[in-house]
Amino acid sequence: MDALISILAPVLWPLLKLRREMPTLPEGSRLVKAFSPTRGWLLYSYGQGVLRFSGLLLFFFLGPTVTKNFGQNIGDGTGKLVDVAFVFAIVSTTLAFVANLVGRRVDFELRHYLIGDRSLRIAHGVFRREEVTVSYANIQNIEVSQGPMERLFGFKRLAITNANAAAGGDGTGHVVQLLGVDSAETIREMIIDLQRGAKDSGLGESTATRERAEMASVALLDVQAAALALKAAVSMRLDLLASGEERGA
Repeated sequence: MDALISILAPVLWPLLKLRREMPTLPEGSRLVKAFSPTRGWLLYSYGQGVLRFSGLLLFFFLGPTVTKNFGQNIGDGTGKLVDVAFVFAIVSTTLAFVANLVGRRVDFELRHYLIGDRSLRIAHGVFRREEVTVSYANIQNIEVSQGPMERLFGFKRLAITNANAAAGGDGTGHVVQLLGVDSAETIREMIIDLQRGAKDSGLGESTATRERAEMASVALLDVQAAALALKAAVSMRLDLLASGEERGA
């Protein structure tokens, strides 16, 4: 499959308008760790593709025998049409099966997980590319799971729920998953530590919130300076009045 991808790459990448470059974090974020799914997850994905086409693949092997017997029973003319129909179905199934495996291989190559100091970003997909950014301030839960087949291929998955999913009820579109992670517990602890550090340093606040806080702080300093200047002017005026009264006396 790797050899087939290398052959198709000069045509496939421009045709689908895909970029091999790794995505970037939002401006102002520092990259802590970047990784991709394990090779075991790719083999697991291939297995899913084989299972999806298992019935049609069985038809692929039994097709010649079925068409031969069916054609003998219904006559030569109709039997030839049945043969052509079966051949067309077999070719279509084969092409669809290969395209499915190629899509899974390309998705594996273009699936990236980026962990920054303020947020994490997940990029995946072939025909429909998606890049999801989750701020640590919005993360409510991080769950590690592993099914029997995932255990067999040696990887786990991380499901991250953000605040919008918790508030919305059904959580549609607000739960992101990191698939094919071989050190899921370590990644989870890393995200929790970064989340805690962001909260302690105030990085969990949005940029707009921080800007408003800075503007309010500057305004308070201006008010304080104006008050001190007014106090000094009033004090000086009182001193002048007091000195004038003393001279008049």
